[in-house]
Amino acid sequence: MLESGAPVVIVSALGSPPVVQACLSAGAVGFVAKQSEHEQLVDAIYAALERRTYTSPEVAAMLMSDPAAQARLSPQEERAAVLYASGMKLATVARTMGVSNATAQEYINRVRDKYDAAGRPSRTKTDLYRVVREDGLLP
Repeated sequence: MLESGAPVVIVSALGSPPVVQACLSAGAVGFVAKQSEHEQLVDAIYAALERRTYTSPEVAAMLMSDPAAQARLSPQEERAAVLYASGMKLATVARTMGVSNATAQEYINRVRDKYDAAGRPSRTKTDLYRVVREDGLLP
Protein backbone atom coordinates (compact mmCIF):
# COMPACT_ATOMS: atom_id res chain seq x y z
CA MET A 1 0.00 0.00 0.00
CA LEU A 2 1.09 3.53 -0.62
CA GLU A 3 1.70 5.87 2.28
CA SER A 4 -1.67 7.42 1.42
CA GLY A 5 -3.29 4.09 2.21
CA ALA A 6 -4.17 3.32 -1.40
CA PRO A 7 -3.75 -0.37 -2.23
CA VAL A 8 -1.34 -1.17 -5.06
CA VAL A 9 -1.73 -3.97 -7.61
CA ILE A 10 1.29 -4.66 -9.82
CA VAL A 11 0.72 -5.75 -13.43
CA SER A 12 4.01 -6.87 -14.92
CA ALA A 13 5.71 -9.19 -17.37
CA LEU A 14 8.62 -9.42 -14.92
CA GLY A 15 7.31 -12.20 -12.75
CA SER A 16 10.31 -13.94 -11.24
CA PRO A 17 9.88 -15.06 -7.64
CA PRO A 18 12.34 -12.46 -6.27
CA VAL A 19 10.57 -9.64 -8.15
CA VAL A 20 7.11 -10.71 -6.98
CA GLN A 21 8.31 -11.21 -3.40
CA ALA A 22 10.00 -7.80 -3.40
CA CYS A 23 6.80 -6.12 -4.63
CA LEU A 24 4.64 -7.85 -2.03
CA SER A 25 7.17 -7.14 0.72
CA ALA A 26 7.22 -3.48 -0.33
CA GLY A 27 3.48 -3.28 0.29
CA ALA A 28 1.76 -4.22 -2.97
CA VAL A 29 -1.45 -6.11 -2.24
CA GLY A 30 -1.59 -7.83 -5.59
CA PHE A 31 0.52 -9.05 -8.47
CA VAL A 32 -0.96 -10.02 -11.82
CA ALA A 33 1.01 -11.37 -14.76
CA LYS A 34 0.71 -9.18 -17.83
CA GLN A 35 -0.48 -12.15 -19.90
CA SER A 36 -3.31 -12.95 -17.44
CA GLU A 37 -6.94 -12.87 -18.45
CA HIS A 38 -8.66 -9.55 -17.80
CA GLU A 39 -10.96 -11.25 -15.26
CA GLN A 40 -7.92 -11.89 -13.07
CA LEU A 41 -7.05 -8.20 -13.10
CA VAL A 42 -10.63 -7.40 -12.11
CA ASP A 43 -10.38 -9.97 -9.28
CA ALA A 44 -7.12 -8.37 -8.13
CA ILE A 45 -8.68 -4.91 -8.10
CA TYR A 46 -11.68 -6.09 -6.09
CA ALA A 47 -9.38 -7.92 -3.66
CA ALA A 48 -7.29 -4.75 -3.26
CA LEU A 49 -10.38 -2.66 -2.56
CA GLU A 50 -11.29 -5.17 0.17
CA ARG A 51 -7.70 -4.96 1.53
CA ARG A 52 -7.02 -8.61 0.59
CA THR A 53 -3.94 -9.84 -1.23
CA TYR A 54 -4.18 -11.40 -4.67
CA THR A 55 -1.84 -13.08 -7.11
CA SER A 56 -2.93 -14.38 -10.49
CA PRO A 57 -2.86 -18.18 -10.84
CA GLU A 58 0.26 -18.02 -13.03
CA VAL A 59 2.10 -15.96 -10.43
CA ALA A 60 0.90 -18.15 -7.55
CA ALA A 61 2.03 -21.30 -9.41
CA MET A 62 5.42 -19.74 -10.07
CA LEU A 63 5.81 -18.76 -6.43
CA MET A 64 4.73 -22.20 -5.26
CA SER A 65 7.31 -23.89 -7.49
CA ASP A 66 10.05 -21.72 -5.96
CA PRO A 67 11.50 -23.58 -2.94
CA ALA A 68 12.25 -20.26 -1.26
CA ALA A 69 8.52 -19.39 -1.32
CA GLN A 70 7.50 -22.40 0.70
CA ALA A 71 6.82 -21.63 4.34
CA ARG A 72 8.42 -24.34 6.48
CA LEU A 73 5.92 -24.94 9.27
CA SER A 74 6.40 -27.15 12.29
CA PRO A 75 3.68 -29.77 12.85
CA GLN A 76 2.13 -27.64 15.64
CA GLU A 77 2.26 -24.47 13.52
CA GLU A 78 0.65 -26.31 10.62
CA ARG A 79 -2.11 -27.70 12.85
CA ALA A 80 -2.82 -24.29 14.39
CA ALA A 81 -2.87 -22.66 10.94
CA VAL A 82 -5.27 -25.24 9.53
CA LEU A 83 -7.64 -25.02 12.49
CA TYR A 84 -7.58 -21.22 12.59
CA ALA A 85 -7.82 -20.76 8.81
CA SER A 86 -10.73 -23.19 8.64
CA GLY A 87 -12.79 -20.80 10.77
CA MET A 88 -12.12 -21.65 14.40
CA LYS A 89 -11.69 -18.88 16.93
CA LEU A 90 -8.31 -18.68 18.62
CA ALA A 91 -9.69 -19.98 21.94
CA THR A 92 -11.17 -23.00 20.16
CA VAL A 93 -7.86 -23.66 18.39
CA ALA A 94 -6.10 -23.56 21.78
CA ARG A 95 -8.61 -25.95 23.36
CA THR A 96 -8.46 -28.34 20.41
CA MET A 97 -4.66 -28.39 20.54
CA GLY A 98 -4.53 -28.61 24.33
CA VAL A 99 -2.46 -25.44 24.68
CA SER A 100 -3.01 -21.99 26.17
CA ASN A 101 -4.48 -19.15 24.13
CA ALA A 102 -1.09 -17.43 24.24
CA THR A 103 0.63 -20.50 22.79
CA ALA A 104 -1.95 -20.85 20.03
CA GLN A 105 -1.52 -17.14 19.23
CA GLU A 106 2.26 -17.63 19.12
CA TYR A 107 1.84 -20.49 16.62
CA ILE A 108 -0.38 -18.32 14.40
CA ASN A 109 2.06 -15.38 14.65
CA ARG A 110 4.98 -17.61 13.64
CA VAL A 111 2.99 -19.01 10.70
CA ARG A 112 2.20 -15.49 9.50
CA ASP A 113 5.82 -14.42 9.93
CA LYS A 114 7.02 -17.42 7.92
CA TYR A 115 4.56 -16.74 5.11
CA ASP A 116 5.51 -13.07 5.12
CA ALA A 117 9.19 -14.01 4.87
CA ALA A 118 8.33 -16.24 1.91
CA GLY A 119 6.67 -13.28 0.17
CA ARG A 120 3.15 -14.54 0.79
CA PRO A 121 1.52 -12.10 3.21
CA SER A 122 -1.13 -13.60 5.46
CA ARG A 123 -2.00 -10.91 7.99
CA THR A 124 -5.76 -11.44 7.82
CA LYS A 125 -7.63 -14.67 8.47
CA THR A 126 -8.78 -14.65 4.84
CA ASP A 127 -5.20 -14.29 3.61
CA LEU A 128 -4.11 -17.10 5.92
CA TYR A 129 -6.90 -19.30 4.58
CA ARG A 130 -5.75 -18.57 1.02
CA VAL A 131 -2.08 -19.44 1.56
CA VAL A 132 -2.85 -22.53 3.65
CA ARG A 133 -5.21 -23.68 0.92
CA GLU A 134 -2.64 -22.93 -1.81
CA ASP A 135 -0.18 -25.10 0.11
CA GLY A 136 -2.64 -28.00 0.01
CA LEU A 137 -3.28 -28.04 3.75
CA LEU A 138 -7.00 -27.36 3.27
CA PRO A 139 -9.28 -28.77 0.55
